[in-house]
Amino acid sequence: QLTTYIHFLPNKRARDDYRAPKSVCHVGLEIRTMFCPHVVNEDELKILAGRSENSRELKFFCRFIAEFVRPHVRVDGCKFEAMFKSADRMPRNHKHDLTRKEAEDLLHANSDIFVPYICRQ
Repeated sequence: QLTTYIHFLPNKRARDDYRAPKSVCHVGLEIRTMFCPHVVNEDELKILAGRSENSRELKFFCRFIAEFVRPHVRVDGCKFEAMFKSADRMPRNHKHDLTRKEAEDLLHANSDIFVPYICRQ
């Protein structure tokens, strides 16, 4: 069976077709307290903020690194699906987390630093 995982390579050069967000996300105290330095270091947090248009995207990046990248958890399994169950059911104006589609689009747009790899299991 083949399974998909993601490497986080923050120092990898951006693809030629990479488009930076219209605005860079400000790193708030809540996100910094939740994720820095035990999930991402200061430099990684700055890179992620530069790839995020808002705090929802930045929080997703940090949470994704904490729950999937660092512990090497597959992203094609039920745990990844479960991450989005509550967000997919909430009304659009009350969402604090990304939907699965938004997250997948964000990861795809940043596939130069979130690099998928496949392993035989």
